[in-house]
Amino acid sequence: MTSNRRVVAADDHWTWEVLDDADPTLWILRWPDDEQARRAAHRIDDTSLARRIFPFELADAPEIDGLAVVAQEVRPLSALLYEGVTPVRHHRTLEELGRWLRALHDLTAPAGFGDPEGQPRLQTINSFLAARFVTISQELPDTNGLHEEALNHLADLRNELSAFHPHGRSTWTVGRIDADRIAIHPKTGTVAGILDPAMVSLRPPEYDLAALRAFGVLSNSSLAERAFWRGYGAALTRDLERRIAYFERLIALERQLGCPADLPTTFS
Repeated sequence: MTSNRRVVAADDHWTWEVLDDADPTLWILRWPDDEQARRAAHRIDDTSLARRIFPFELADAPEIDGLAVVAQEVRPLSALLYEGVTPVRHHRTLEELGRWLRALHDLTAPAGFGDPEGQPRLQTINSFLAARFVTISQELPDTNGLHEEALNHLADLRNELSAFHPHGRSTWTVGRIDADRIAIHPKTGTVAGILDPAMVSLRPPEYDLAALRAFGVLSNSSLAERAFWRGYGAALTRDLERRIAYFERLIALERQLGCPADLPTTFS
């Protein structure tokens, strides 16, 4: 069953392969890290969550190393953008992405922040971010002056943490929303879900909104941003902008240090 595998998409965290001679055609989603694979399996077992985020039907192929699914007519958003879309269609897709993400953020979720399987979960944004800062500080490299620079950025984020209301809500979040992970129905441009559920976790919704900018899904185009916010059904108020900018800086620091920004902190 493994000799006819063909890799069709991959990044540092996951690989999509296809079995061409299977009937029906099977697609295999694999993770190099066992913890990510375990986390993804838990997300897919949550039926209400899986219906929202993972647009594939699981296939019965126990002898295959990886998650076997029946092929669906979806493509990464990056592929469609590479082929070229009109500004009107692009904005419609961003508006649809806003609606999809808002529905995910409004989905009933367990209380607390972090990995749903990690216990105990933290109950406030402040405690969630404080735990994340500890993880980052343990990963700081003491080379090329980066350590001191990163410490300064981390100190700024710590100092500004007091500006957050301690009872901000926790939601299901994608964590890293880039154009390679968003699955699109190519004919309609509607969002089908994401191609990798392993990084979904309980975070503040602003984390996803910041990730859209950090990973280049939302550009500096005011029309594009307006389309997204129209779909998301929220006004980009000054307070919300401030909170998004905060998480943007956190994500940028995590990426600069090579910390696994995409993965939820485990509190067990």
